[in-house]
Amino acid sequence: MDSVSTVHHLACSVCLRPFFTVFPLFWAIGVYFMFAPMRVSPDWEQGKTEAEKEKILSDLRQTEMKWAKRCLWALLSFFVCMILIIVAVVVSRRH
Repeated sequence: MDSVSTVHHLACSVCLRPFFTVFPLFWAIGVYFMFAPMRVSPDWEQGKTEAEKEKILSDLRQTEMKWAKRCLWALLSFFVCMILIIVAVVVSRRH
């Protein structure tokens, strides 16, 4: 993965975070980050030691996982609500 796509991957969840609270499509994208491996290019953070790089990546991954789990719960809740609404409409039309 090149540095441009790495930066995009790392910045994507940060930039889209305000939208994650509103749009179900973004919740699905947020869940993707739970399963996407985080890779960086060899020239990423060249001025840092390996231990510092590992710490930064660990912190980024923890934050990404936190938001990905929130997106997963939001998406599941959305689907449950949609199913309940559909069932309610179908039941109310039968009676």
